[in-house]
Amino acid sequence: MSYMLPHLENGWQVDQAILAEEDRVVVVRFGHDWDPTCMRMDETLFKIAPKVKNFSVIYLVDITKVPDFNKMYELYDPCTVMFFFRNKHIMVDLGTGNNNKINWPITDGQELIDIIETVYRMSDRLTQLQDLINELASFMTNAIGVLQATAPPCDFDRSNPELEEETNCQLFAAHIARTAKDVEVLIDSFPIEDAGNGDTIEQLLQVDAERSKVARELECVVGEGEDLVQRIQQRLSDIARFSVRIMTPRDEVFKQRSPFTKRCMSDGDCSFGSSTLRNLNFAI
Repeated sequence: MSYMLPHLENGWQVDQAILAEEDRVVVVRFGHDWDPTCMRMDETLFKIAPKVKNFSVIYLVDITKVPDFNKMYELYDPCTVMFFFRNKHIMVDLGTGNNNKINWPITDGQELIDIIETVYRMSDRLTQLQDLINELASFMTNAIGVLQATAPPCDFDRSNPELEEETNCQLFAAHIARTAKDVEVLIDSFPIEDAGNGDTIEQLLQVDAERSKVARELECVVGEGEDLVQRIQQRLSDIARFSVRIMTPRDEVFKQRSPFTKRCMSDGDCSFGSSTLRNLNFAI
């Protein structure tokens, strides 16, 4: 389904696609249209595209035609999906240790929708928090600058009536207080995972039980492997002895025969009776 999704043909288009979106998450699939892994991922992306169009936009990039980002983002996997929001790369923790990207195909459409929606919500909050912090810093800087420019010099042991009546102080103080409150509200809205001690102990016990089970299974497998190795060694030893018997030189066999047999085999004169034949057969 890759032909149903928009493609970015060069690095400039990729940059502009990321820069142009202010209110939606940019989902970029790096890979090849002919790769089976990308085909599975593209099919899922095509199915969810109408459902996520209000908060996400999807693009495909061929890493052979557009190699500009291969080294920057380490695009060495057959299929890589990355998220961007307001010209920022958004990292996603899916428990794999690699938070920069998704490098496996996701066939469950609802799962991918949930991931994109979570990225959008958290990215929007982080952006708002960053904007508020920048605004707070701007208010602080402007307040200090205005106070330094307009406040008349005064002694420290008394207050200046002109400074007390200055409206800039109240205005900047109100802005700073309101922005600080908004920052606090945004920080409180972030999800915080705080597992209790009981849950932690239960998880540790479960992990320990699984570890013991795997250790027992591994011990059984090792024991079976040792028995198999011993049987193989025994068979190889039998084969080696049999091969030595088969490959014994004819001269060695001839040396082990009786003198009469040697003379008979060398002269070609084997005139003897039945008793001699029985003795010869016994010697051979």
